[in-house]
Amino acid sequence: MSKAGDYRKSLYGSPNTVKTKLSMFNNHIAPFSTIGRDPDDIVRQCIKSWKEDDLSLATVKSCFVVLGEYMKMTYDITLDKKHLMFQHFQDTPRPQTKVKAWTQKEANTVLTMPVIWSSEEHHAWDMVRTYLNTGLRKGELLGLVWADIDFLNGVIRVQRSKDFATSRVGPTKTKKFRTVPMNHEVEEILTRRYNVGVAEVEFVFPHRDVNCTLEWICHHAKVTPITTHGLRHTFATTLLERSFSPKYVSELLGHDKLSTTLDIYWSYLPNKHKLEDIYGDS
Repeated sequence: MSKAGDYRKSLYGSPNTVKTKLSMFNNHIAPFSTIGRDPDDIVRQCIKSWKEDDLSLATVKSCFVVLGEYMKMTYDITLDKKHLMFQHFQDTPRPQTKVKAWTQKEANTVLTMPVIWSSEEHHAWDMVRTYLNTGLRKGELLGLVWADIDFLNGVIRVQRSKDFATSRVGPTKTKKFRTVPMNHEVEEILTRRYNVGVAEVEFVFPHRDVNCTLEWICHHAKVTPITTHGLRHTFATTLLERSFSPKYVSELLGHDKLSTTLDIYWSYLPNKHKLEDIYGDS
């Protein structure tokens, strides 16, 4: 079996992960991985091809991950991916991710809506406001149990995620724990929902999708239509527009890397020109 074939056989992970890596390897690395080729030449030819094909920065990052795995498995060489990225792709524009979020004015309009909610709708309204004020992912909010709510220190411990389709409980997306502060509104919501004697392992919120409620809210408040994930985006963009540190926002969102936050929310950074000046002088 060829070295390329060995790498393909070694791929593991979820079906989507394997499919993506296989596609990356076949399209952007395999053509240069012929037997007997010098490993440094493989790297040079890959980078040359990626530049000629004008790949996006996100695609280049993924290609480097796969190339790094291939070089380690085949030649026992550890690539300095960060250095290579900076050396060859520092001028590549950051991907312009389209973020669908409310403006601060729209969020305030929604939060001050004079509406009367039924008992069932009140659950959804509590969830909407909690999403908006914590930036939690849908699965993370559904996975909260009362043991995660630390009223004494005013924080929420995000430790698990509950799959909406199957109700299965597992780790967070990045498989890391984090804490998110409760502002006054979230504290009020959780204090009202809490009953003395409730089991610590009981879920804080019902297992439900609030997108239908959001659709109704957007229509009646005459604001930009968004989904549950748009509430998470709104949380992030609001903090960044208020000049909170991107690193701090990244930690609150639970992003594995600061670069993920910058790639998604770059256009919302008030002082991004200063960052560009720094990178330009490097």
